Amino acid sequence: MKTMTQKQQGFTLIELMIVVAIIGILAMVALPQYQDYTARAKASELLLAASTAKTCASEKAQIGGSPANCADDFTATKYASGVSVTAAGVISATGADDLAGLSITLTPQKGSSPADATDFTSSFALSEWICTGAVTGNAKASWLPSSCSVAVTSTGG
Repeated sequence: MKTMTQKQQGFTLIELMIVVAIIGILAMVALPQYQDYTARAKASELLLAASTAKTCASEKAQIGGSPANCADDFTATKYASGVSVTAAGVISATGADDLAGLSITLTPQKGSSPADATDFTSSFALSEWICTGAVTGNAKASWLPSSCSVAVTSTGG
C-alpha cells in the first residue's frame, strides 16, 4: 500500500500580502479620480440649473424682450445656490455645498460676438451659447463641464 502525501492547498501569507499591496496601490490611484468624477457629475447640476433661464433667454431673443427676469423661477438646489440673468442675457450659476467656489457663465452669441441688451429689445438670431467657468477656493477647474472653458482660476487659503 502506498501512502500519499497531500500537498498543502491555499495561498501563502506572502502571496496574500502581495495581493493586498496591489489592491492598496490601485485604490490609492483610483480614489482621487473617482472623487473628481463625482464632483464633475455634481457640477453638471449647475448647467441643469441654468437651463430654464437659458430656454427663457433664447425665447426672448426670438420674440424680443428683456431676459433679466428669466431666473425668477429658479429654486436653489443642493449644489446650485443661485442663478442670475442680465439684461444682455448672460446667465450665471453659482455652486454650493461641495461645489462652493465653482460657477459657470453662459453668454449668448449674436453671430460671432456676444449679444447685448439692445439686441434683446428686438428679435435676433441667437447663434450659440459660450460657457465659461470661474474657480475659486478649494474648487478645481477639472470639475467644470467639458463644454466650459476656464475664465478665472484662483486659490483660497
